[in-house]
Amino acid sequence: MTEVNPTFIAISETKLKPNFIVNIDIPGFNFVHNPSQTNSGRVGLYINSKLTYQLRNDLNLQNVGCESHFIETPTSSGKPFIIGVVYRHPTHSFPPFQDKFIKLVTHLQNKNCEHLTGGDFNCNLLKYHEQSNVTNFVDSLASCGCISLINNPTRFSKNCTPSLLDHIYTNICDEKRINNAGITIYDISISYQFS
Repeated sequence: MTEVNPTFIAISETKLKPNFIVNIDIPGFNFVHNPSQTNSGRVGLYINSKLTYQLRNDLNLQNVGCESHFIETPTSSGKPFIIGVVYRHPTHSFPPFQDKFIKLVTHLQNKNCEHLTGGDFNCNLLKYHEQSNVTNFVDSLASCGCISLINNPTRFSKNCTPSLLDHIYTNICDEKRINNAGITIYDISISYQFS
């Protein structure tokens, strides 16, 4: 079995409470997170301790019903590399979230940044041909130069109905650089490795 040492681990729905955070350390990783005002949600990033990074709170999606956290790390190409994690609460309206997220991606493209954002978007990509809001979201991201790295179901309901609510988007199309993106068969739905 090959040992995998991810560069980043994005966690959505951490449910960490600001005054009660225990047992979150993973050896070899730094953990950054944003607390939430709700009892659900909250997001965090585990970052390989060998990486230099800075927090980019200016990129956080300021939207009711959405939580996000972003960092920037340098690359050998000299372009800024932005990593983000997003959680969209399922009970909140999708169009305002879509608008904010597309504006963020467009801003990063205009700044010539490489970027990768993952998390629980609570938007079922398996409904691409059935729901216009899903089609519009995916097509808008594609027009911004983003590809989806996860294309298979990430969850199954109690009656075994599949859904793809957990997404990873990037503008990096080089397969040599994104060398391991997929679904793990654990409670953690998605992971990615960047080299």
